[in-house]
Amino acid sequence: MTATLLTTLFALGALSALGAIWSTVQRYGRSALALRAAIRSCETTRTLRFAIMETSVQKHANVIRPVFAPEFTRRRPFQATEVPQRAAA
Repeated sequence: MTATLLTTLFALGALSALGAIWSTVQRYGRSALALRAAIRSCETTRTLRFAIMETSVQKHANVIRPVFAPEFTRRRPFQATEVPQRAAA
């Protein structure tokens, strides 16, 4: 029973994979063949120009910290109060 179930699941997975491959070939097959021709017609060399720029950091930078929240006002200190205790039974 288990062997039949596993074989069936494997077969369904294989059919699903083949369907995905077939769909991809139908959708993009012609453009892949056209890509080969486009690559063949490209130039063999290409000229690239670039510039190297050096960046440096100042030794002393001014750091400005923005104030996101107002400063807290001084609060009264915590006053401990007695917590009522239940009598032992």
